[in-house]
Amino acid sequence: MVGAIGNEGSQAMSANRSEASSDRVSRMCLAAVAEPGDPGIAAAVAANGASKVWADLAGASGEGAIAARARRLDPRDLVTRTRAAGLRFLIPGDDDWPARLADLAGCEPIHNLTGDPLGLWVAGRGSLGELTASSIAMVGSRASSAYGDKVAADIAAGLSASGRCVLSGGGYGIDAAAHRGCLSGPTATVAVLAGGADIPYPSGHHPLFERIAERGVLVSELAPGEHPTRIRFLARSRLIAAIARGTVLVEAAARSGACNTVTWANALGRTVMAVPGPVTSCTSLTPHRLIRGGEAVLVTGAADVLDLVGG
Repeated sequence: MVGAIGNEGSQAMSANRSEASSDRVSRMCLAAVAEPGDPGIAAAVAANGASKVWADLAGASGEGAIAARARRLDPRDLVTRTRAAGLRFLIPGDDDWPARLADLAGCEPIHNLTGDPLGLWVAGRGSLGELTASSIAMVGSRASSAYGDKVAADIAAGLSASGRCVLSGGGYGIDAAAHRGCLSGPTATVAVLAGGADIPYPSGHHPLFERIAERGVLVSELAPGEHPTRIRFLARSRLIAAIARGTVLVEAAARSGACNTVTWANALGRTVMAVPGPVTSCTSLTPHRLIRGGEAVLVTGAADVLDLVGG
């Protein structure tokens, strides 16, 4: 009898692992053929499960551009490319999955993008779940000033000294200053990318990404080999806003892409903070507008940020 129970338990465990593996590969394949933040795919997966949605898309009856891409995709090749690039693929329910991403499922679309990600390709030695549990996002202008770079680096270093991880997008300007400031302290940093985690973008940040991966992680919704596009930058903003406990804006002109992250953060009910700048600078326009309109709280240092998001 004991042997019979053991065999049944073993079979059940094997079936559970097979089901989990099927769901993981299906999510990986869907993420490889659909654009991030596609509300239709997100809704279909929530209603029917990733395995069924992938089977329907890849089957002969699938219609449209996504279905055509699905039929051209070899799942085994995608799994092989992921491993060869040194990446791991996380899905909801994994221990390392950032729990706050679930808030995206109930968020109204912005730029026709919404939904929690199907999965995330991750590179680096850090634990995404642990690092982002109390993380703070910092975003701002790519064409930052010396003032903006110093303020961003100083705040990030202060947050790191308090044990907080700083999350940003890996770009030029404020992103880079935030990552470097955090790396100057004891904690790791996380870069959320708009292209494949195996392709440094911008290419000039290859050394910075290597430093980030040594202690922290690089994260992307895009499959290995994919390059950034405008829509992917917009979709990436929702991840930065959702994962972090709060977002700090340091310098942003009127039409800065960082404004999109702030929009998502407000929509998700996250704490939004902004650093004031010189009134003569065009990159002070958005922070000052947000503060004046009550859409962001004025902060001048790490202590202010910690007061707002919890010490």
